[in-house]
Amino acid sequence: MKIKDIEDVVKKHTEIIDEELDAIDKATNHRSILTKVKPKVVTTEHDTIVNVNEYGYRSDSFASKNGFMFLGCSLTLGYALEEDDSWPWIVGKHFDVKVWNLAQGGRGDDVCFMNAIRWIPKLKPKVVCMLIPSPGRFQFFDYDHKKLFKEFHLYDLPKKPKFPWLFNPKHLYLSSLKNVMGIKLICDEYNIPFIAESSTEILDWPDKAKDGTHPGPKWQKRVSNLFIKKIETIIGL
Repeated sequence: MKIKDIEDVVKKHTEIIDEELDAIDKATNHRSILTKVKPKVVTTEHDTIVNVNEYGYRSDSFASKNGFMFLGCSLTLGYALEEDDSWPWIVGKHFDVKVWNLAQGGRGDDVCFMNAIRWIPKLKPKVVCMLIPSPGRFQFFDYDHKKLFKEFHLYDLPKKPKFPWLFNPKHLYLSSLKNVMGIKLICDEYNIPFIAESSTEILDWPDKAKDGTHPGPKWQKRVSNLFIKKIETIIGL
């Protein structure tokens, strides 16, 4: 079955309507930007330059050609760091390709999957790289985001969750597995190499970013080297 066929079957099975599908798209797109806007440069409170493309992502323009796609959270976004110090741009510079960075701070692999199914067919990147966000960052709908932000957007799992069954290791495993395999399925349909690594397995942070919380340039360089080696193996360099 093709991805479109699977989507159609699941749509009929769940009886979801088009308006609800639009709500999913809006909630999982970056800053709810579904149409083009004017690209801009934002200076954050950490005195870093953030170039925002026409769809609100800290990314090269989606109108460009010959790019790698990057999926993840703030660790892939390069929060509180300059672009050149962030691992997607280090990888992009090494291979002389555009950087299509779809990472969103505080979001999980649910949103990574939605970005993949939305943008891979349109952009057709040469490679898709994913640094899997922390487990437990589920994407839910029709709930008070402000009240439950700490429940679903922390780097560490909540110590006393309101919904403990959601953070059972078995549920975390199954949830992340489906998303990562789903992204792999999309890549396979377009014959695109896919590389996924765990962010929680690279916890030794030799330095910090400008906010004092996120990992710094040395860590980002370490991650970039990991992906560069795997990409070179895949594409035969």
